[in-house]
Amino acid sequence: MSWLHSFQRCLQRLGAPGCAVLFACLPMAAMQPQAARAQSTIHVGISLADDIYLAPIFAAGKLGLFKKAGLVVRRSAIRSLSAGVEALAAGHVDMIDAPSPAVTIAKDKEKGLPGKIVATNAEGFYGWTVIVKNDSAYQSLADLRGKTLGISAPASLAAMAATLAMERGKVDFTVQAVGAGSLIPMLRQRKLDAVVASAMVAQREVASKRARIAYDLGFGEETYAVSTLIASNALMAKRPAELRAFLAAVAQALTRMQSDRKWSIEVLKEYANIVDIQLVERMHDNIIRRMKPGGATTSRALRSAEALAARAWDIKGLAWTDAQSLYTNDFVPKLK
Repeated sequence: MSWLHSFQRCLQRLGAPGCAVLFACLPMAAMQPQAARAQSTIHVGISLADDIYLAPIFAAGKLGLFKKAGLVVRRSAIRSLSAGVEALAAGHVDMIDAPSPAVTIAKDKEKGLPGKIVATNAEGFYGWTVIVKNDSAYQSLADLRGKTLGISAPASLAAMAATLAMERGKVDFTVQAVGAGSLIPMLRQRKLDAVVASAMVAQREVASKRARIAYDLGFGEETYAVSTLIASNALMAKRPAELRAFLAAVAQALTRMQSDRKWSIEVLKEYANIVDIQLVERMHDNIIRRMKPGGATTSRALRSAEALAARAWDIKGLAWTDAQSLYTNDFVPKLK
């Protein structure tokens, strides 16, 4: 007699009341569908804790999209991108954000990248601006010719942005690396004529009425892979379905943010801990609306970023990196 037949006879003897008691005693987990019980963790290491380009990941969590896909997404701050590459190689994280693929290549050029770029969050310097004091006489890049422009660090995305500003404006600045924490204080003290900074830094100062924008780097026909996500080799090889589910959830969240401005602004306020409504509106209109859902990466955007970094950091070999070997679009969602 099979176990199933024996179980059926047992249920018949118990009757309806006994069956009710029996099933009430069964663990709830055993009665749930397998998809609902299985929760897989994806650990994302974030090098820039307030990176606005990563807001869709936060939004996907708010919408419950990760939970629906059977995922638990953990986000951890890492002290630097090089530390993120090391954590990825050691298996401590499954993914890292890369403010620029060129940074990653430079940081780990000898060992090679322990993974691949699987999505591009931003294909331009969205939100990056050259700002000056509100009462400054400088109105444009031309007015800043020969003046001192502050950046956070020499081999950084800010250095790339400064080089791009000089090339577009056909002007030369005296570029001074002062550290991220000193940029705004030195601008206020007039120790710098201008600074180039990301949205979270520059836009806060503009919203406070202490500074204004002299030039917006987010506009232009060129494409640069400014913000990307890199997945570990293990995640791609052993858990491809989970990686696809993660990227699909992020794409869906970005689509919702772009189509529902009011909701997006509320999400951004919580994500960036900003109470200034005008600042949050700028973030949405100038950055979120310009990001592309799906996150497919192009060789053109990667090569442009590498070539710009080569000029900004004076690393000629960087411009000849094989961009196509650094990324894959096998995991990004197919948008309708």
